[in-house]
Amino acid sequence: MSGAVVRALLIDHDGTLVDSESAHHQLWNVVLAPFGVSITAQEYERDYAGLPALDNGAQCVERFGLAASAHELAQAKFAATRAYLQDRAFPLMPGVAGALAQWRGRFRLGVVTGARSFAVQNSLARHGLVDAFECVVSADDVDRTKPDPACYRLALQRMGLAPEEALAIEDTGHGVDAAADAGVRCLAIPTTLSAGHDFSRACAVLPSMEAAASWISRFVK
Repeated sequence: MSGAVVRALLIDHDGTLVDSESAHHQLWNVVLAPFGVSITAQEYERDYAGLPALDNGAQCVERFGLAASAHELAQAKFAATRAYLQDRAFPLMPGVAGALAQWRGRFRLGVVTGARSFAVQNSLARHGLVDAFECVVSADDVDRTKPDPACYRLALQRMGLAPEEALAIEDTGHGVDAAADAGVRCLAIPTTLSAGHDFSRACAVLPSMEAAASWISRFVK
């Protein structure tokens, strides 16, 4: 990979670090159950995965004509997620532990996510990764999150990095767009939920975190 030396890896949370999207789908249906509606797996994959809760809530209000605001639905979703994580954590995605073991000490590491801070901190604490990441930018830190690039721009600012000194890792087209619009090159690792997204702005589309670690070993100086 030509260009400046990569000093930092900026890694997404949901679907990249942790396997959480199927749980988020289930939790949205918990929120929607009192209204007598639900989101199918196909609808979640196409329209909801990788987007902020407020955007998801707005889509639900429009799609189902709900007598609730996007804000109210998002707050209900946050409450459901907090309850879900009270005594558990989202599992790490396959290959994450090994990849982080390779990268710690070689790269500075950050989490850049549209998730709320409480969810990210739960993941890092329960998986013993608090000390691995020097920077966490969550939905609580910006007015607009992915696909808006503000979260990546803030991470670069906090870490004192130029865009070309960072490489992002994302699982959705929305995340790739956020990184690209901040000038950060991005690897994409699609999941079954995001496989239909547009990843044309990624510098590589890879099948797994293990493949990403191998790619970085080969191409990143």
